[in-house]
This record gives sequence, structure tokens and C-alpha cells, in this order.
Amino acid sequence: MPTQGRAQALFRKIKLNNIDEELQAKACLCHCIEEGDKYLSNRFGLLRDQNATGEVPLLSPTSFDSVLLSRSTSFANSSISPPTLSSIHTDTSSQFTQPAVPVPHTPFQSFNDHLSQLALSMFCSKDLIQLDRLYNAVHQLTLKGHYLTADPSSALIETYVRHRQIDRVRQMYVNAHVALASLGSASASDQALKSISWTRFQDRILISLAYDGLLEELAIHNNRLISSGAAPSADAYAAMIQHAHETINDASAALAHFEEDIQHRVTPNTFLCNMIISKLPKDNLL
Repeated sequence: MPTQGRAQALFRKIKLNNIDEELQAKACLCHCIEEGDKYLSNRFGLLRDQNATGEVPLLSPTSFDSVLLSRSTSFANSSISPPTLSSIHTDTSSQFTQPAVPVPHTPFQSFNDHLSQLALSMFCSKDLIQLDRLYNAVHQLTLKGHYLTADPSSALIETYVRHRQIDRVRQMYVNAHVALASLGSASASDQALKSISWTRFQDRILISLAYDGLLEELAIHNNRLISSGAAPSADAYAAMIQHAHETINDASAALAHFEEDIQHRVTPNTFLCNMIISKLPKDNLL
């Protein structure tokens, strides 16, 4: 089937595969997802918006200093060696993947909720000075065992990769794993929140690896996410399509990702549709 015909067939299939999907979700999961989506929505649009920085409250150095002083601990500082993203493995034998952190890191003491909120407020910020201050504050606290919660850690992964600060991405990767491993799992709601946080974390890793062109590591994490019973988001598929260079034929590579998106019943968003359409004219297929 010609590539254009395949694309049209896939767009038609969207309508059949995504009817009443939200109605089938459990109420407790819907609540967790809706809360998390407050920080996920329009993340690409925020970065493109020239006024995005102005929407984030400016944070002075004393703001970060107050966060550091708000936590007192006798835990000794330790040095953390940033690993490669694929060097932290998880067990995908069950529905939810239990995170493991087999790299040097400071043992978990507590979460710092205040700094976590600051990190979320800087999501997709283009203010490099404020991001530097934020990273230094996070680094100092993690050396003492005080970590960001899972969502802010994974949000910073996506933020820093957009500024090509890969060393910081790898450090946030370790921090997010420590945070996930420290979440409680006594009740069904705790397990659901832990699973959702892990899925979002892996999703941001996919976006980060796509933007950095690390396609081999991207394939590992993509398979890991799918093996757990979840699937990448529409934004992650769009990023993979936008930065796909594994074949000479960009259109074929883009359609392969789009077919996977439909297969896993992920509802395409505007960004994903724009990316798949933008790849087709390059091969004179429209």
C-alpha cells in the first residue's frame, strides 16, 4: 500500500480505536491521571511560547537558599557518578515495573515538597539562570538524602534535555528512580500512583532520548514501557517521529511509529498529527 494510503487508513482507524476509552478507566486512576496532566498538558507549546518565561515566577537565590536551610540533616555528603540512561534496569516481568537503582546514590531520607513545587513551576522554562539555581539546590539536597518527588524529577529531565544539558538529565534520571523506589505501595491507590508516576517518568525519558538522538537507548526504554503493559504518550511518539533518523526514508520511519501509536490505542494529539504530516512531503508523497 502506498505510504499516503497507509497514513489515510491509520487516521480513519483512530476514530474506531478511541471511542469511549476514558469511560472504561477506573475512577481512582482517572483522578491520579487528571492531577498529573496538570503538569503535562501543552508542554511543547510552553517551550515555543516566547512569553513562557514570564509566566513562571522569578526565583531569587535566597528562595533556593531558604529551601536548603529548611532541611537539616547529619547525613554526610557523597559523590554520585552519572550513569548512562540505559544502565539503570528494571524488571519487566510484571504489570508494573519495580524500579531499581544499581548506581551510586545517597540513600533516601525524605521528600522535599517545597522544592518539588518549585521544580514543577520551572517545567519547560527557558530561564537558564533560574534553572542553574534550581539544579544546584536539588543537587545539594540530594547529597543529604532529600529528593524531589517523582513527577518533578521526571519533569526536569525533559526541561534540561531541551537545553542540551545531558549531564543534568542523567542525574535527574537517578533521582527519579530513587523517588519511585521510595514511594509506598501498601494500598491499591498507592500502587496505582506509583505505576502512573513510573509510566510518566519513562515517557519523559523517551522524549529526552529522541531529542538527543540516542536511538539505541530510546528503543530499550520504549520496549521497557510497552513490556510493562503501558505505552508512550502522543507527545513521545511525536518526538520520536520528529527526530527519527534510523532510515533514509523519513516517511516510512514516521509511519512505523504512528502505526505503533495506533496499535497501542494512544489517542494522537495535534503535535503528533502535525509531525506525521510534516514527514510525508519530504518524500513527495502528498
